[in-house]
Order: sequence, then structure tokens, then C-alpha cells
Amino acid sequence: MLASLPGPERVLPLALRPLNGLPAPLVSQIVPRLAEIFLSEPLGDGELEPLEGRRFDLFVEDIPFRCAFTMEGGRLVWSRHEQPDVTIRGETLAFLALAGGAMDADTLFFRRRICVEGDVALGLTVKNLLDGYQPHLQLPTPLRHLLETMAGRAAAQLHRQGPAAH
Repeated sequence: MLASLPGPERVLPLALRPLNGLPAPLVSQIVPRLAEIFLSEPLGDGELEPLEGRRFDLFVEDIPFRCAFTMEGGRLVWSRHEQPDVTIRGETLAFLALAGGAMDADTLFFRRRICVEGDVALGLTVKNLLDGYQPHLQLPTPLRHLLETMAGRAAAQLHRQGPAAH
């Protein structure tokens, strides 16, 4: 059944694109709560404390979709500041491969599939968090298998494409 699914290069952009059409106040409530669910372990362990008061953006270039976060009082919140301290950008396939555990952040960075711009130290903190934590393992088994399958397909496509030309 999973093999018959459309490719991740079509599914993920379609799944995320509606977020662009939602009112900003609604997105600013939904996205941080979803992120907190996936990051509950590092949040509880205090691993995100270095991000307190700092703005970091995740930018999915091919949709385009930007998530701007900051930490306030130990919680992830939608950031309203104009200039991010660090931006992590890439295409949906790269973020999907990362989220599903099919590729690590270092591989994606060195293949120029994920780029880090701005505060290098903060970027390394976020990258190390991404490397050390596997959010897909927090999902219920059927969703985890779906994400891992899609991530594997995304990684295979990225390998076929080779390094990006950023």
C-alpha cells in the first residue's frame, strides 16, 4: 500500500501549502503547538534553553513557507520580530528526509540541501538539536511508518539529484 503513494515531492508541498492561506493568528497558534508536540522531549530536558529570546526561521523554499519561532519562558512561540538570528532553509524533500530520519542534518548541509544563514553558533545549536533528536519516533506507529517511508523516498530522490547548486 505505501509503495502506491504518490511521491513526497508532490504530497508534502500540497499538505503544507494550505498553511500559507490560513490567517496568520491561526497559524501562529497551530505551528508552535505542533512543534512542541514533536519537541516535547528536548523541551522537557531543557535542551532548547540556548534558544531563549532568539529568533530562528525554518524556510521551506519550494512552497514557500516560513516558520518563525522564538523561545519565551521555555515555550516555543511564533516570532513576530522582523530579523531572524538564524534561518535554516531548504526544500520540502530535504526537510522530509530529515524529519523521517532518512538523512541527517550534516549530510543535508554538506550536500547543500539545507543552508544555515545568520548566527553560526545558534545555527549549530539548532543543527545539533536536529541531529540528536528524531521527532518521527514520537509519532504513533502507523504515522511513523508512513513518515519513514516517505522520508526514504525523499532521500532516494535527493541522492539521485546530487548536491544542490546554492
